[in-house]
Amino acid sequence: MLDAKIGRGANLDHTLTATLVLGRDMNDVGTDIGPKIAQILEAAVAYQRGSGVVLVVAPGHNPNFPDQPKSYAQMMADHLKALGVGRVEILQADHFSTFGELSALYRYCEERGIDEYEVFGQRWHLRRAGCEAWSVSPEWAAKLRLVSIPGGMSAFDLMIEPFKWLKLILPRQWQIRAITFWRRYISRRTSY
Repeated sequence: MLDAKIGRGANLDHTLTATLVLGRDMNDVGTDIGPKIAQILEAAVAYQRGSGVVLVVAPGHNPNFPDQPKSYAQMMADHLKALGVGRVEILQADHFSTFGELSALYRYCEERGIDEYEVFGQRWHLRRAGCEAWSVSPEWAAKLRLVSIPGGMSAFDLMIEPFKWLKLILPRQWQIRAITFWRRYISRRTSY
């Protein structure tokens, strides 16, 4: 992890690239990652070994699993460490969403003066993440790199992704209302 004494704008390693790994596939009981994110994390390890980036994970607790034993970011980090990654930055997003993870990466980069950052994940997810980053900070989003890996959408992804795109055109307050409506009337499952 970065030294906690490093202040805003004082990043001592100007070659550092922070790479947020996106994806939230959990097992059925919310105690560990699912097979889809395991594949994404394995691809992230190969990417990290070839590029030297610092992997960053940010999802918090999944609201669908109130008894979740640890944050999803911690579950991802544990898996990355088991795969041999020595350095993983663990952040906690305010929301269990792509927007929450992007916001956490933005704050992390701002606090440490990191000007090289990217998001790693499946192409279909990155398209929306790239658009959603503009809601976090237009200046920051303009420099955000997207690193995609192949991967198809599950039946659930195919169903929910159009609604997530529709949600993007709404103001943030209405986005939250749209999620509440979805969870109440359509499906408790909103992410992962």
